[in-house]
Amino acid sequence: MDEYKRVTIEQIEAGLVGEPLRMNRIMSLALVMGTTLFLAVVLYIYQKNLSSDIEISYNAVDELIVVFLILALIIYPTFLIFPKIFLKGNKLEAKLLSSTLSLNNISTTDPVINIISLDRTMMIIRLAMLEGVALFGLVALMLCVNSGLIYHNDNYWLLVIPLFIQAIATSSFVSKEKIISRIERDILFRIKTENY
Repeated sequence: MDEYKRVTIEQIEAGLVGEPLRMNRIMSLALVMGTTLFLAVVLYIYQKNLSSDIEISYNAVDELIVVFLILALIIYPTFLIFPKIFLKGNKLEAKLLSSTLSLNNISTTDPVINIISLDRTMMIIRLAMLEGVALFGLVALMLCVNSGLIYHNDNYWLLVIPLFIQAIATSSFVSKEKIISRIERDILFRIKTENY
């Protein structure tokens, strides 16, 4: 663990160029693109008035919305505290010592690359949490569109809000400065302050 304690923010900044930075950006944007494309399908069906003969009662939709709200109330706070949970206690040491990143089929144990890799893993998990809530909301919206309920109650369009939350959160994950700040706050600080 000593080699990890000696890693500086300048080394992280130098290591976060080229492929590692590009991979972070691609993965972040890909997660948002999936939900955005799903919304595009919902909008297309709505615009073309392609609602089907599915009969869904307001009660069934209301139950889905309650489940959606419960899910959001659990996931959003978890998203915020996830690094503390994921790296609690000796989990950080275990994750760093067991992580290796393969670049061009060459495995590395470079502490800088492993820290960047650990941050990427946490980023993917956190963004996937947001994607889950957004997709759940979009599926509920799709049911409202397919059943024609959307044409009677415009409030169902509020189910797209998690997609906007996901997009805003993702924008804070893709810039090099934000990644460096996140690594410094969530990983380097723990490495330097916890006893191993």
